Amino acid sequence: AERKLHEAKENNLLLYLECLLQLTLKSQSPEIKQLCIVMFRQCCQPNNTNQEEWSKIPVSAYSVFQNGLLTALVQERDLDTYLLLCDAVGTLASRLIPNGYWKNLLSQLLELVNKANAASYHKQGFLRVLDCLAEYVIDFLQPHFENIYNVIQTALKDQNIVIVLAAYKALVSIVISIDNAPDLKQWQDLIPLVLKHLDNENEDTLSKLLSHTIDLVQSRFMLVEPVLDQLLIPVKLLSHTIDLVQSRFMLVEPVLDQLLIPVVKIARNDKYAFDTRKLAFETLVVMVDKNAALLRQHQQYMKNVVELSIYYLSLYDDDIDFKEAENDAEQDYVWNARNWTQELALKLGGKPFLNVATPLLKSGLQSTVWKQCYASLQTFIQIIPHIKDIKGWTIPSPDDDEQRQSSHKKRAKTGGDDSKGSADEAETKTIWDMLLPKILDLTTSTSTRPQIKHAALILIKTLVNNFEETFQDRYYIPFYTAIIKILQNYRKENHRVLEQCVKCLSHFHKDATTEQFRDKSEIILKQLSCIANDSNINNDKLKAHTVTAIGTCADVLKQMFLPYYDKFMPMMMQIIPNNKCDQILRGKAMECVGMIGQSVGNTRFMEDAHKLMALLIPFRDQLKQENAKNITEYKEQTKGQNMTETGIRKTPNREMFDTTAYNYVNQLFARISKCIGDSFVQYFPKVIPQILESAQIDAAQIMRPDEVIPSDPRFSVFTVHIRGVGDTKFCINPISLEEKEWAAHMLYQFVKDQCVGFFPYVLDTVRVMKPLMRYQYNARVRCAATTIVPLLLKSVIKGLEKNPNCPQKQQLHGIFAELLEPFMVTLLTEPDVVETVPILEILGQICSVVSQCNGFWSFSDEQLVSIAEVLEAMLTESLDRIQKRVQHESGQKLIVDEQKREEIEWANEVEGELIAHIIDVIEYTYKCVGERFVKCFDEKGLANAAKRMLEANEQTADKVDALKLQALCIFIDSLEYGGKSARDKYLNWFYPVLCRLADDKDCDIKQTAIFGIGVLAKIGCLQQCDAEYKWFARFLKEVEQFKRDEEQNQNEEQEAEDDDEEEDVSKYLIYENMVSALGKIIRYQPPQKQNLSEILMNWIRLLPIENDQEEFNSVTENVLYFCNQFWTELVIKNQEMRQRILFSLLFYMATFKERVTSYELIMDYNVDMSDDFPTNIPVLSKENIAKIKQLKENAQLNKMKAFDQVMQRLDPQEMQNIQYVVNKY
Repeated sequence: AERKLHEAKENNLLLYLECLLQLTLKSQSPEIKQLCIVMFRQCCQPNNTNQEEWSKIPVSAYSVFQNGLLTALVQERDLDTYLLLCDAVGTLASRLIPNGYWKNLLSQLLELVNKANAASYHKQGFLRVLDCLAEYVIDFLQPHFENIYNVIQTALKDQNIVIVLAAYKALVSIVISIDNAPDLKQWQDLIPLVLKHLDNENEDTLSKLLSHTIDLVQSRFMLVEPVLDQLLIPVKLLSHTIDLVQSRFMLVEPVLDQLLIPVVKIARNDKYAFDTRKLAFETLVVMVDKNAALLRQHQQYMKNVVELSIYYLSLYDDDIDFKEAENDAEQDYVWNARNWTQELALKLGGKPFLNVATPLLKSGLQSTVWKQCYASLQTFIQIIPHIKDIKGWTIPSPDDDEQRQSSHKKRAKTGGDDSKGSADEAETKTIWDMLLPKILDLTTSTSTRPQIKHAALILIKTLVNNFEETFQDRYYIPFYTAIIKILQNYRKENHRVLEQCVKCLSHFHKDATTEQFRDKSEIILKQLSCIANDSNINNDKLKAHTVTAIGTCADVLKQMFLPYYDKFMPMMMQIIPNNKCDQILRGKAMECVGMIGQSVGNTRFMEDAHKLMALLIPFRDQLKQENAKNITEYKEQTKGQNMTETGIRKTPNREMFDTTAYNYVNQLFARISKCIGDSFVQYFPKVIPQILESAQIDAAQIMRPDEVIPSDPRFSVFTVHIRGVGDTKFCINPISLEEKEWAAHMLYQFVKDQCVGFFPYVLDTVRVMKPLMRYQYNARVRCAATTIVPLLLKSVIKGLEKNPNCPQKQQLHGIFAELLEPFMVTLLTEPDVVETVPILEILGQICSVVSQCNGFWSFSDEQLVSIAEVLEAMLTESLDRIQKRVQHESGQKLIVDEQKREEIEWANEVEGELIAHIIDVIEYTYKCVGERFVKCFDEKGLANAAKRMLEANEQTADKVDALKLQALCIFIDSLEYGGKSARDKYLNWFYPVLCRLADDKDCDIKQTAIFGIGVLAKIGCLQQCDAEYKWFARFLKEVEQFKRDEEQNQNEEQEAEDDDEEEDVSKYLIYENMVSALGKIIRYQPPQKQNLSEILMNWIRLLPIENDQEEFNSVTENVLYFCNQFWTELVIKNQEMRQRILFSLLFYMATFKERVTSYELIMDYNVDMSDDFPTNIPVLSKENIAKIKQLKENAQLNKMKAFDQVMQRLDPQEMQNIQYVVNKY
């Protein structure tokens, strides 16, 4: 029937609408009339219907529709039908008015309203139409605001509360649609008229009032603020109030106090039903959006909202069975209060929340009333992410403790002021040292209720997840003690408590060390094995999480798990094919197998891995076939029966179509692949096509109300009204969405781990993943589709190296352009700054891959323009946001308290990271295309944006230095890699800036400017700017002075404070950049009037520099050049120079990078942004390593045993590092 109706609309919309209108006018059945009216309205929606079909309707038909609907309004006596007609009138008018039709609608409706005998529902209907017009065509209403104001004012004073509610809803709709602050102010006087109804004793009325008030507070709080106290009192007004609070809080702000008191009373009144109290509390919560600083200063608000959140968490309903987790959703107060508490702590800030909550939470933990203790635990669970960085609530790491103790001892030794030492000692203490023993005791006490144990374990898990490593380092002994006690008592323990215990163990093991776990592993693994094999436990979910815990134990133990391998691997292999087991249990067994395999290593796992693949592939196919069969059977059995009375499709039981085991099979494939490496590639033909199929599955759609819903019974379909859009169908298939998500991630994982083996599947993967870059229904799918791009490009390059005569070479060449365009659109349209940063890093990886593809790809001019335009837009928007926050920080436009300053500081840190990634992309784009990028960089505004950073106003305070430093990097990169075009455009302007900043008070800026002067020498431009070699003379002088000061300080054996140590490092970095710059000047633009041999030897005597790893490779490159140019003088005849040179080269060769980027690693390592980067990456380039190895083979040096003599000065670790580098490279 739905399909036929859709076809009728598609074929002849005019006839379809006329039929609906005639049925509305003539049908005697209210149900038929109402259905026809709804269908008519949905077809008329301005922004969400088929525009092409509407364009075919003749203008003459408009008057037919108008007159027909007005006739129906006059005739209708049924209130529900009448109101639906008003919605249809308002929607049709919203479509016609912008095109110049039905301009007299308001006067036509007012005629009905103003009749002496007009029924109350005519007034209600007029207001309903007004509501609709405000949503779609507010500009049409604006000239009539004075009359509309009077109508709404009169209606708000009406004795009929239904009229009042309709007027309030229309008012909220109007102010939400108005963006002009002066226009909003004229409506402010109407707010008190609404709030006086908050003392209405009718609960339904109060609910609606609160609902609208929430909308008002969220959007126009300024209108509510003056009556905030009054808002804390009464609730059908609440429905509209919610709308007003959400959308136009500025209207509520003047009446904030007036609003606050009634709402609080409703929230606290246990005579009201939950739904009413929920709306009251929700009104308080939504006020925080965009108004947190104001409300933090409102003591009555803070006190009430925090107390209420904790109070609601204590309203646990004993009549609801605790045994099943699904029943928790029926705990209305607790379930909702969790979300509210988390939102309040996030938006008000953890510290302001704690200021009110701390005494309540501490007394609750000690209370003998279990529900108060439960409320405290639940509150901590929600707020920990927002208090973890607050002094006293952090968990210090052992390194922090050691540093503070060392600092304390140093001050004591030197007789310095120890007041800072006392502060340091306080820093090592944490409130959790006092609270955690109590919490752990709650988990193990035999007299504790299971609800308390369960909450306490979730709290511990939350602490583990938020204090990564530091929790493990500080508390691993009491943690394992409690866990073991629970596991040993598992037969008597509540299953939900036990399940939370093993989940807690799994989370703890993410950052636990082998050393921490080793001596507890035997007893814990024994107990986990007992639970997993206990036939008296019929809870597969518990067993599933127990199996995961076993896998995490293996992950922590690594090779030390080998003694347990023969016990646990067969156990898992028995679970996987067992049809009697729950899908989750079977899936977790697969996950555990993968974790065990990765832990024990390839040697032990290889044989079992191939046996496992022989089992898994047919098992996966069986699961797929069974699921397809279930879908087909369900369709046949429920044909025509799977819709509710309201047109919403019934959601079938998830277990009918559960693909959990199927998804875990694919995950296990990825784990096995990572473990056995290239040996897995033989299975790709049977694995990858299925995953590609899953990645393409249709899992979600947003549809117009007149479109036909998917036939797949796994889709849940529901229709919602979106403001300004209209009725919209949301079709979600959660089962398929989960399958799609895992498939997309698995494709990413396979191409990351097996880039050469994946090569034959690149083209198919591009076809599948390209449209998913902007997949709006799942963030992980989008993430996989964007992060896979550089890896696919890498796979092509590595694959072509193995197979240079690939017949698909031309098609593979085209994927770069095919992927880059949608990728750039995704980057530009990403609204979240935090999410933009990793996407920028991916763009940098793309540039890195292209720069290393041996010319197979290159950026076109259009692509370079696109990159420049996107980067300019992002950089300019970032600078605007920074400037706006500076203005906010002044407190002139916003209330700026301590919490707001912290939020601004955090936002600026994110902004700094964003700009740093923009700089990285600029650098790697230059490295990739060189001079070709200069034109785009300049013409598309990037240069101007960077200049704006250099000229940052001093009002930006500490932001100035960061912006200057980043701008310096941009122009230095431009000059270094941009060739003659960059020099012609920027050198004369930039050189004076560089000179000025080389004397900047900020050490980082000074160091970078000095580096820039060295770059000018390298590109042959310094002599042009500094013909008299003033910089060379200055650097020589300052380097000599630094060495003298260093020698003097060493002789005096001064003990520096921590702050002084940081300052010393900065001074060393400046010194080392001067040394490096001297080397560049000597090599590229040597002073002609000085003794070059003497200068060169004096420079070599300054080596090695030891701190600035960024300069190690540059210095090495110059040293090797000088060795080649002056071999006899420097290496053969001069023992001092030879030993200094060789020692410096070996020192650099033995040094690994402290910081490495994904751009540097992408072509040679299978790592991504979420992985721990290798710690054994040499600071030297492959080319320089190769040259040093050649030097090591030099016959003359071998004859003198030159390297042997120098190597005696290296420590054992440096020797080991050199051996690794020699073997690896």
